[in-house]
Amino acid sequence: MQMMRSEPLVCGIVINWNRWEDTAACIQSMKSMNYPNLKIILVDNASTQTCDPEIAQFFTEIEIIWNTENIGFASGVNLGIKRALQLEADFIFTLNNDSLVDPGCLMAMVNFAEEEPSAAILGPKIYYMDPPDRIWFAGANRDRLTLALLNFGRGKKDCAKFDFTRKVTYLCAGAMLIRKEVIESVGGFDPGYFMYYEDCEFCMHASSNGYNLYYVPEARVWHSVAVSTGGEGSVLESYYRTCSVFRFIYRNSRGFHRLLLLTFRTIFIIFQILLHLLLGQHEFVLIKWKGLIEGLACIREGYALTSYRCNRSIG
Repeated sequence: MQMMRSEPLVCGIVINWNRWEDTAACIQSMKSMNYPNLKIILVDNASTQTCDPEIAQFFTEIEIIWNTENIGFASGVNLGIKRALQLEADFIFTLNNDSLVDPGCLMAMVNFAEEEPSAAILGPKIYYMDPPDRIWFAGANRDRLTLALLNFGRGKKDCAKFDFTRKVTYLCAGAMLIRKEVIESVGGFDPGYFMYYEDCEFCMHASSNGYNLYYVPEARVWHSVAVSTGGEGSVLESYYRTCSVFRFIYRNSRGFHRLLLLTFRTIFIIFQILLHLLLGQHEFVLIKWKGLIEGLACIREGYALTSYRCNRSIG
């Protein structure tokens, strides 16, 4: 008699802040996956909006962690990871709440991880929600000199050349499958990032510790992109990215390399501010200036502490 395969336990972690309808749709898509051993953990970052009773029904049979303050994405995921390890999860699957997953998404990544033991962190092919056949993310590599990302396929229509599994150096935490061994060795996300760049640092640390990252195109996700901050290219997204990039550069470069990168980034942001000013986009001028000042202030103080000066009350 053939023994039935026991699938590894996967804990899916979703962070919510007020967008209950989006989160409900995300949770439902996760429940519809054909993976039989999935435990969903929802971390609510002190939402101020009440969850409609008609929407609340979609959160049955999942575990919810209620925070008393908005601690940001990285710290929120870390809480979910802590609970996942308590449940003895084999894998942690992080997913943005403005995303929908294909039914076979998780099975495709777990199957590849089982076939390729060196695969420590795995990421799916991520499409824009609209248009749904256009790629938002298909893996990326980071240039060690500039720390810039080379994204594969961003904004392009899906085609056969994006259907090959490949080793990469960066995957997006908006949809990322992580072996528990990586967490036990490297740790979770740096809580000093309130939003953005936490996955950049996580992937760099994992890679430097010998862990391999793989893009798995058979796994598919659709992403609305930066909904929690008002959409891609929004004022809030600009603010948080501006704050976070200085922390990332400071923590992942040294000496003259660090000075060069910080100087370039400062000049680049000032150029953006001037361009916004010429275009009459005064809201972007103010928010980017604020992000620049706070980012530079953090550098002056150093990043020995995990505290983050980025103004969390803005979001």
